Amino acid sequence: MPVYKLGPGKYSAEKTYRGWRFHRRFRSREQAERAIRDFMNAVDAGIWGCPEIPDKTTLGVFLDGWISSRWEEWKPSTARSYLSIMRRAMAELGDVPLEQVGPHDIQRFLDGLQVSPKTKKNYRLFLSSAFSAACSLGLIDENPVLDTRPPRTHRRPLHILSPGEARSLLEAFPDPHDRQLVEFAMLTGLRRGEIFALQWRDLQDGSVHVERTLSGGREALPKGRKRRRVPLPEHLWVELEARRGEPNERVFPGNPDTWVKRRFSPAVRQAGLDGLRFHDLRHFFASSAIRAGVDILRLQTWLGHSSAQVTLDIYGHLFPADEASLIERLANGLHQNHTSDPGK
Repeated sequence: MPVYKLGPGKYSAEKTYRGWRFHRRFRSREQAERAIRDFMNAVDAGIWGCPEIPDKTTLGVFLDGWISSRWEEWKPSTARSYLSIMRRAMAELGDVPLEQVGPHDIQRFLDGLQVSPKTKKNYRLFLSSAFSAACSLGLIDENPVLDTRPPRTHRRPLHILSPGEARSLLEAFPDPHDRQLVEFAMLTGLRRGEIFALQWRDLQDGSVHVERTLSGGREALPKGRKRRRVPLPEHLWVELEARRGEPNERVFPGNPDTWVKRRFSPAVRQAGLDGLRFHDLRHFFASSAIRAGVDILRLQTWLGHSSAQVTLDIYGHLFPADEASLIERLANGLHQNHTSDPGK
């Protein structure tokens, strides 16, 4: 990536692409690299260098070009969701010149949405990404979304299976292949799409290497583009090795949505666990790992979260908060260090 450090907090982004020249300065390398990507996407979409951009390009024209340039980067489900958001935004603000869209316009649009707080948050994130791209391209000076109020969201309470409920669910699957798939989810924490995208070559040395996910029948990088390795319990590894197929064959072949509808949901009802989702098996894994003493950073890695903060936001309340025990261990450590080395 053609980014050069000029000094503390100063980076130059320079790129010539398809006859167009881009050269700007930024405060971080990440901003500069993102700006170059946005510049190339805008050239591909035909919206870079247009003389009407400063005065006449509307939000609708920009969004249409921006989403077209990014379409192939997104998973099908993400692309469809963004397209729906774009259409709704264009119906309200599409005719407004890009540089004239202000925080009050966006806030009024968000406040008028009759959707859940979580969905409203997705609208705001989409618009913020779009206006951030416009800033990187030099089409506007500031991102107006940053001056709007983030919607308050309430996280749905986690449905965490007890060990007994987990066993009951496994016993509700008559097919051993289905039972193995569910146990695999319980013991690895992989997402549904990641499990159905697994190939035998991803199982190596007692671990599963998460390289891809399956979304809308198409393979893509895992969520957050984070590849990772998750260890497997020995008994599960042995069982999987006993039926290992060709390297490029799927470990659990089938359509994820069809399997959930025809196999998982009936087993959930039979086990008396109405309301249980496949994703709740991931919560079971995380809670079991925490009870086993797994630290937050390792759990973050296994789950493929973007940061430890995300893991804490979801599962922080499950970690033991025994302050008395922690402070006693701290004091004991200090005392031991003092008696073993009095000169320090």
